[in-house]
Amino acid sequence: MITIGENKDVSLREFVSWVQGDDEIVVAPSVIERLRHARRIVDACLKNDTPVYGLNTGLGAKLEERIDQSEVESFQRRIILGRACATGPPLPRLVCKAALLARILGLAKGVSGVSIGTFRSAVQFFNAGLVPAVPSIGSIGASDLVQNAHLAAALIGECEAWLGERKVDAASALRSKGLKPAPLKAKDAIALVNHSCFSTAASALAVSEMKQWAGAAMCAAATSFDAYGANRRIFRKPVQELRPAKGQSEAARWFRNALRDSEINAIRIQDPLSFRLMAPVYGAAIHAIGEATESVELELNSASDSPAVLMDEHLLESTPNFFNPELANALRFVNLAIVDCAQSSVQRIQKLMAPGHPFLPRALSPEGGTAAGMVPLQKTANALLAELMDAANPFVGGLPPVSESVEDMASLTMLQAAKLRRASASFKLICAAEGIAASQALDVAEGGKAASISKQVRDRIRERGVPMLVDDRPLAPDLETAGDALLDVSYAASEQIGVNPGGFN
Repeated sequence: MITIGENKDVSLREFVSWVQGDDEIVVAPSVIERLRHARRIVDACLKNDTPVYGLNTGLGAKLEERIDQSEVESFQRRIILGRACATGPPLPRLVCKAALLARILGLAKGVSGVSIGTFRSAVQFFNAGLVPAVPSIGSIGASDLVQNAHLAAALIGECEAWLGERKVDAASALRSKGLKPAPLKAKDAIALVNHSCFSTAASALAVSEMKQWAGAAMCAAATSFDAYGANRRIFRKPVQELRPAKGQSEAARWFRNALRDSEINAIRIQDPLSFRLMAPVYGAAIHAIGEATESVELELNSASDSPAVLMDEHLLESTPNFFNPELANALRFVNLAIVDCAQSSVQRIQKLMAPGHPFLPRALSPEGGTAAGMVPLQKTANALLAELMDAANPFVGGLPPVSESVEDMASLTMLQAAKLRRASASFKLICAAEGIAASQALDVAEGGKAASISKQVRDRIRERGVPMLVDDRPLAPDLETAGDALLDVSYAASEQIGVNPGGFN
């Protein structure tokens, strides 16, 4: 069960496991009491006709328009339906489910001032396995207003929802589960639309996925390092202590421990940079992913509502907390750090196949002659690198202001999360390509005994169904399989090696 209201922070790992699982939400009694207390403050502001944004005023440029008390509840549907104008392909169902969960976690804090009935409707919607269906384009980061409106619309039986793996109209989805539309009260609509749950949810899933692949990438890199016969002295502690860059010492310790039982002798004093720089390159990724994880967890455990209920002061106050440039920048930094990891991976793939190596055959082909061996894999790896670099290219520049120039700033956090998901898809296959090449190198090498981590990578790739390349064959089907095998090894490696870089896995 997902118990809400225990006054403990939610970790990224915990949040993602909830989203990926089938557990139901259980609400602690303390949550209902918080909501009841907040509603008393909302009701008092409404009764006293205190001007509060979105409670009894128009939104955006229509802030000066006051809403008559008799129209406040009917205004709720207008707020939601008038803003449900996102477009493009649907967001992945998992992202939408994560957004719904993030919003429920936020509502449970009481800061939104949501009514108890609407809060319970959101929880019932989640527990019934229903997920709002939301288009992918609409958020500029000045809250995820347009996409949030689609989420809110599904709760009141409008727009669309996921029923299992099918998209249906939300009214049908509610009926199929015996649920009624959320009973909107004053302040409910603004509580459902003016926050950043989609940015938080998409970022959480993107960072979690990249965290997994960074761990898998380090396993593939260690195997390449070992198979190539690179010089392990580069990871020694005295070397790393000369410049303790963030993440570098941790990455060096991981590689040092991973390769400690290798008996393959170094072929030269100093190796190409793609091998020599593994500690600083992967260390930078560890640091960037760690920073992004902290940023996501801050959002998961904070309130992004505006206006927000300030319980101690018994009032509602507008806030800037729906705007999250720090999170957007953290995602940008992860993408840029991963580009370096991917570039080094592609270079190592090529170095393993280069002619003139003392114990690796040209193209890693045991046949030699006219056989292509693994050389075509270089082209695919380069193409994937180009895709990744395109996804990682940061968006620079402002957007035109909207809402009669009231909303003249945009963090574009959803765009950055989408770019990170794109980059992750390419990075996964680059890691897989390196794992395939490094495993082949171990099979055809004439060197000494490899490290246990290297043998685990190769053996798991073979067990998953990627045989050693003897004669030329299509390698395309092997990439996804090898990627899954690397994840298998990565999950176990932290326990066996004794170091878990950056919380990977």
